[in-house]
Amino acid sequence: MSDLTPSRATIVATLLLWASLAALALCAAPALAQASPTKVYTGVYVNDIQDVNLETDTYTVDFYIWMRWNNPKVDPSSEIDLMNSYDSWGTVERPATEKPVRLKDGSMYRLIHYQGKFNTKFPLTKYPFDKQDLTVQIEDFNSSSEKVVFIPDAKPVQLASGLSLPGYEVGKPTMAIADQPYSTTFGDTGLKAPADYSRITITVPVARPGLPYTVKLLLPMLVVLLCAGLVFLISPIHIDGRIALAITALLTLVALKFMVDSELPNVDYLTMVDAIYIVAFVSVGMGLLQVVLSSRRLNRGEPVDVIIARDHKTLILGGAAYLIVSAVVIAAFLL
Repeated sequence: MSDLTPSRATIVATLLLWASLAALALCAAPALAQASPTKVYTGVYVNDIQDVNLETDTYTVDFYIWMRWNNPKVDPSSEIDLMNSYDSWGTVERPATEKPVRLKDGSMYRLIHYQGKFNTKFPLTKYPFDKQDLTVQIEDFNSSSEKVVFIPDAKPVQLASGLSLPGYEVGKPTMAIADQPYSTTFGDTGLKAPADYSRITITVPVARPGLPYTVKLLLPMLVVLLCAGLVFLISPIHIDGRIALAITALLTLVALKFMVDSELPNVDYLTMVDAIYIVAFVSVGMGLLQVVLSSRRLNRGEPVDVIIARDHKTLILGGAAYLIVSAVVIAAFLL
């Protein structure tokens, strides 16, 4: 029997082995826990989009969002934060159920209906031919990405049948999910380092139809410029009428530009419509200068026929120069 009794060295070695395995398990447990956040399958149904306001960079979105997950101990649907909400006090939240429900496959599920105004900074460099992305950004503000991570469901974003947005053409919506880093612990002394949070970004691209906005915004300006060009078809002896027509055209352009600016915010860069109007202002100003020079030549005794011929030449060359410069400006902004 003594031969079958394990030695003291064997017992010590066995205990050390078990202690090492236990320590390894304890060290690996947090890593395993961190490597397995709750996966929340998410989808959105956009019911309507309204009131795109370029001046305030806002728009109203009516949408449904659903979430499906397997861990009954967490409820990401109760901690949703609409990150780019413009006026949270006006946002309406209507859950389909008071609490998450369990589906037949055992997963938890909840559907919530939101209506609210959202905000994003619109780039207006190419206005009026700009394309905008209307976004809705969503986070679980209480659970970092180590605890909860969102995953796009099958067909993650869908638009309601017949959805339309007056003044815009609506493109194909998309959903992007990425970890949003924060460089602060928000004063929480229990956190060792700032955490990342899983963020859902729903994007609906919209663009203005080219022809209607060309007619609405640019055609009135072209009509005014054509009227301004008539000064070169009036005899130089009628200096008062020529100057009055040119100044009237200039003031009309200023009024049209003021109407365009009333729909836009104050930005620190030139938009395409600004550049187009600047070319128009310079063209009318150069025409007015030519009228004054023609009047001075007439007063110095230059023949009227020579002045008229020069004015006609100025009209043709000036009109061609305006069209070329305008085309170059538009191409520079759009290409």
